Amino acid sequence: MKERIGADKAVRRTSRLPVLAVIFMLSLALPVFAHVGELRLTPYRIVLFATFVPLSLIWGAGRMGRILLSDVLILVSCLWSALAFAIAHGFPLAVEMMGIVVVQTFGPYLLGRYTIRGPEQFRKVVLLLFIIVVSILPFSMYESITGKPLALQLFSMVAPTLPNVYMESRLGLDRAQGVFEHPILYGIFCSTAFGLSYYCLFRNSRSVMRFSLPSIVLLAAFISLSTGALLSIVIQIGLSCWDYLIRWRHRWRLFALLVVSGYVTIDLMSNRTPFELFVAYLTFNTASAYNRVLIWHYGVAEVLRHPIFGIGFHEWERAHWMSASIDNFWLLIAVSNGLPALVCLFVAMLIICWRIGRQQRLSQKVERYRKGLLITLTAIFVAICSVHLWNATFCWLMFLVGSGVWIFNERPKIVRPPLENVQRARSAPRTVIGNAVSADQSNSPVIGALQGRNARL
Repeated sequence: MKERIGADKAVRRTSRLPVLAVIFMLSLALPVFAHVGELRLTPYRIVLFATFVPLSLIWGAGRMGRILLSDVLILVSCLWSALAFAIAHGFPLAVEMMGIVVVQTFGPYLLGRYTIRGPEQFRKVVLLLFIIVVSILPFSMYESITGKPLALQLFSMVAPTLPNVYMESRLGLDRAQGVFEHPILYGIFCSTAFGLSYYCLFRNSRSVMRFSLPSIVLLAAFISLSTGALLSIVIQIGLSCWDYLIRWRHRWRLFALLVVSGYVTIDLMSNRTPFELFVAYLTFNTASAYNRVLIWHYGVAEVLRHPIFGIGFHEWERAHWMSASIDNFWLLIAVSNGLPALVCLFVAMLIICWRIGRQQRLSQKVERYRKGLLITLTAIFVAICSVHLWNATFCWLMFLVGSGVWIFNERPKIVRPPLENVQRARSAPRTVIGNAVSADQSNSPVIGALQGRNARL
């Protein structure tokens, strides 16, 4: 009886979404802040600062499960970034940057690992994400049509809010930033809800709901008019279609082979690199595409000049008419903090995705959740090659990465023989001579158990 009560408590604990995760996710959508000295405190930063030390102690004590290589690599990436800032700007700034970088990178990752421990909790995270995106959508649509940031104006009545970023209109619409600092951040945040909501919430629903409800997320990401957000959606749709149309067991190996073959073919046959073609055809205008190609060339040259510790916040060498912005998340880490920081972070995420993908014999529900998470993360990792992530949206990405670690420990589905086969084997006539069993029972799925029982008799 005590064991059954303990099992029931464990099930309830892994099915109820912790309040801490709810508070963190809601804090991401609050565009207010307050200054403490030179430090700007936003709601999600307050949550991360308050929980970082307790979560670190829990992690170090092994109460989140054993310490993983991916955990260590993410932490090393943060510490290396702090060292790079110390070398580039001196120790005082390094202390401040170390606090911000570690708390906003390792903190949400640990928060995701600690609060999400099972499939039901993960599903409720996706449901809350979908509710947040749908709740912001009316304000964002108004902003896209009128150019007035209604959400920021409402929050400004109670506290200082994020500034309204002026961006050139596209397709006759203003680029909505919702409750985030930039339309790029709003679009990427919304795009993460597309594949997750389809696989975790609506995959088994009726056809109308299955496609109409994720299309709400598509609309939310679209009105940001961000290249990265739309690219993320396109990749998720493509991967989902591949998964639906190709039923072969090794379809993802085939897909990887086709991607590599296509890359090599384009590289051999075109006078431009695959990255240049990728950027040229997946941006809104040729000027933006050309600028991203130049960012790539100048950025790579800067990395080769400072490969170990980067340049910190110093100016990077570029054409005099180019903006200082580096619209490439991975490239910016290498330019600012050096290749070791980039390699550690990228390899950590790669290990997590690889370990999630190699789990075998999962239940049908967990298999869907796993598929939605991997498709979403893959799309984001590719999309941020053309945009940068920071602050709330970056924290959400790290939380999402950490929230999938529970799949590592998910128990494989136990395949039992059908009940009718067991009953047929038990009722079948048995001719026992010593330890031998008659030939009419040799094909029974439970023959091993019967042989052991006959031997004892």
